[in-house]
Amino acid sequence: MSIGDIYLCVVGETPQLLTPLARKFSEETIQLAREDRTSSGRMVRDIIATKKRFVLNYAAIATRHLKPILCLYNEQAELELTIEYEDSTSTTSECGEDGVRRYTVLMQPIQRTRLLLSDGGLWENVQVTLDEV
Repeated sequence: MSIGDIYLCVVGETPQLLTPLARKFSEETIQLAREDRTSSGRMVRDIIATKKRFVLNYAAIATRHLKPILCLYNEQAELELTIEYEDSTSTTSECGEDGVRRYTVLMQPIQRTRLLLSDGGLWENVQVTLDEV
């Protein structure tokens, strides 16, 4: 594994390295909460959990690199996302000693636009969204 590598697989299977070419990666924390106003009008919030959302955006990706991702989506199963972070940037205890983080995620439908049909196909504006279970 190298820093910045991202692997994805069905839980318990062999991880597949996702191509880093033309890829942007973002990660955000989502707060799951129930909120409402009391009879006095005061807003109250009950935080249920915080989870991660990961988004992989590909400016362009060949069909041969996109097909394994589509196959994982079609499994409609829990997936294991493995990310290799640089140790020195970790300020939390989320990382293992080696800088590798693993998350169980579900994949959202994949957005994509066909760019070329020849040579097996080329896709642009591909967005893969993974939500932590």
